Amino acid sequence: MVARLAVGQSYADSLSNSFFAICERIADFDDEERGVATRLKNEVRKAIEDRNDFAHGDWELEFEEPTLARTKPGRKAGAWFARVRPVAEMDEMSDALRYLAGTLNEFAWLCENRHPGNEAGKSIRVRDIYRLRKSQVLRVGRYADDWPIWD
Repeated sequence: MVARLAVGQSYADSLSNSFFAICERIADFDDEERGVATRLKNEVRKAIEDRNDFAHGDWELEFEEPTLARTKPGRKAGAWFARVRPVAEMDEMSDALRYLAGTLNEFAWLCENRHPGNEAGKSIRVRDIYRLRKSQVLRVGRYADDWPIWD
């Protein structure tokens, strides 16, 4: 609760940057782990952008599918954009966000050396569960199947 009070008014990008900097500092990443962290940070940045569109956009519900309109003055592509967000797409985004949150939680455990697998006498690192393959973070490391956190 004290940490929440300390960062309660921080911007999401600032919190994300701090989170990943702390993780890198305490986990002493190798090159592959740094790649995993960079990809996860990009996924978080995209989730923040989507969240901002949802939070600050205007919903038009007169059509068959909800339409999100957002005004962003000063942008190269123009100040206005509209995007149709079918309900199925929003459901997929919600599922992806849930999976990303679980991944980030486990990533933090790994960085802090608090992963449940460590109780089995192992010192599990990020690379032991998460690997970067074709610009995707996959849960395919040597211990990935030992602790299924979610499905």
